[in-house]
Amino acid sequence: MKAMSRALSLEPPDLLDQLLDETISTFLIKGNPGSGKSTLALELLRRKGAGTYVTTRVTTEKIAMQNPRIRVDVVGRGPKTLAVSGKKIRAEDYQFAGPVSAIRTAFETAKSKKPGLVILDSWDSIAKEMDQVERLKAEKTMVASIQSSKSQLGFISEEPSMTTTDFLVDAVVELSAKLQNDYLVRKVEVRKLRGHEIGRPVHLFTLDHGLFRVCKSTHVLSPGQYEPKKFVAVKNPTRLYSSGVPDLDAVLGGGFIPGSVIALEFGRNVSPSDLLPFESVIYSNFISNGACVAVLPPAGVAPTSISDQLRALLPEPTVASNLRVGYYEEFGDPTIFRVDVNSLGSTMKKLTEVTASLKGPSGRPCFITLGATKLEYVHGKEKLLESIVTLITRVKSQGDVLNIYLTEATESKNALTGISDSHVLFEFTDDVLTSQQIKPSGPVTTIHYDYSRGYPQVAFLPIS
Repeated sequence: MKAMSRALSLEPPDLLDQLLDETISTFLIKGNPGSGKSTLALELLRRKGAGTYVTTRVTTEKIAMQNPRIRVDVVGRGPKTLAVSGKKIRAEDYQFAGPVSAIRTAFETAKSKKPGLVILDSWDSIAKEMDQVERLKAEKTMVASIQSSKSQLGFISEEPSMTTTDFLVDAVVELSAKLQNDYLVRKVEVRKLRGHEIGRPVHLFTLDHGLFRVCKSTHVLSPGQYEPKKFVAVKNPTRLYSSGVPDLDAVLGGGFIPGSVIALEFGRNVSPSDLLPFESVIYSNFISNGACVAVLPPAGVAPTSISDQLRALLPEPTVASNLRVGYYEEFGDPTIFRVDVNSLGSTMKKLTEVTASLKGPSGRPCFITLGATKLEYVHGKEKLLESIVTLITRVKSQGDVLNIYLTEATESKNALTGISDSHVLFEFTDDVLTSQQIKPSGPVTTIHYDYSRGYPQVAFLPIS
C-alpha cells in the first residue's frame, strides 16, 4: 500500500517556477554560508532570462571562479555581464556601496518595460549598516517600487533569525546542509509562499556541476500503472556485468565484478517493494545478456510480483527459462520453487540445486538475491551466517553476483556487512528515495524512476 500511495501522489509544482510566478514580487533566500543561496539565485536569473545580479560580498569574477557554469564578460567600458549557461545577466559589484545603490538598482529595474529580476546578494551585508527604522524604510521603498511593476526582487541573507525582510516579502525559502554518514545532504524549506499552496514544505536539492536542482519525489509504479514496452538491454563491458543502469555502472566502475557480494540495507521508511523497479531492470539486463536470476525474496515481497515485473519487460519463455523465485508455499508458476519453512539447510540446498540447474553445463553467471532478514526470522540466526558464508564461497568461485537484503533489525547485520564487498543504505528522505554507499564510503544520491520508455529507467543524482 505504501508503494501504491507513492505512485498515485501528485508531484507538487516546481519550486523555482513558483518563486518566479508573476504573483510573487519579492522573495527571500536564507541560509548559512555555503548552503547554495547564490547558486539558487543565479539559476532563478537564468530561468527568468533578464535581470541584474548585485553582489555585495565578493566580486563577480570570484563568483565565476566558484561556479563552472558562469563566465564574466566585459565589453569595452560597458557593464559587466554574467553568462549563466549561455544567458546574459547584468552584474554589479557593490562591496563598498550603501543602501542607496541597491534602491537605485531596484527602481531602474521597476521602471524598465521589460520584466526583470534583481538579486541583492547579500542584503544583510548592507542592512547591518542601518538602524531598524532606516532598514525598514529602505526595504519598503524597494518592495513598493517592484510591486508596481512586472519585475521581481530577491533578497539573499545569512541572518538566521526573523527580520523585517521576512515579513515584507511574498516568499521565504531557507537552505540548509547537514552531515549524513560523513557526507552533506542539502535541503530547501519553504517557509512562506503567499498566494500558493505549499505542497511539500521541504525538498532535497543538489548543486551537482554548479546547477541548483530540486529533487523530485520518487514514484514507484507497477506494470499495471504504466504501459510496458520491450526492455532495451545495456551490453556487458569486458569482464564485468552491466546493471542496466548507466549511473549505477559508473558508481561500480563499469559494472558488477564477477564474484561480488553486496549488502543492501533497507533504512528509514523503505520497504522492499520500493526497490522492485530497480531490481527489475537489473534482473532484466542480466537475463538479456545471457545470465540467469535466482531469488529468495525479502519479507513483504510476493514471488509473483518479481515474475510479473519481468514478464512485463521480457518475453514469457525468456522469463520462464531464466528466473527462479523461492517461497514457502506452492504456486502454479514455473518460475517459483518451494523451499522448506522448517529447515534452513534444506532451503539453502534447494537454492543451490535451482541455481546449478539455471546455470547449466556452461556455468553461465547468475544474479542471486537473498532476503537475509526473512531467513533469520523464519530459521533463526544461528546457522544463517554459516550458510551464507558457504554461498559466498560458491558465488566467488563461479563468478556469480550475490545481493543480500537486510535491515537495521537484522541481528546478523554487522557480520553480513562485514563479509560483503560493499554495503549500500537505502532511505526515504522527504519523499525521495536515496542511496549511500557505506562500505566503501560514498556520497548520498537520489534515485528516480522514469517510465516514459515503457520500463523503469533508473537515474542517480548526487546530492552531497
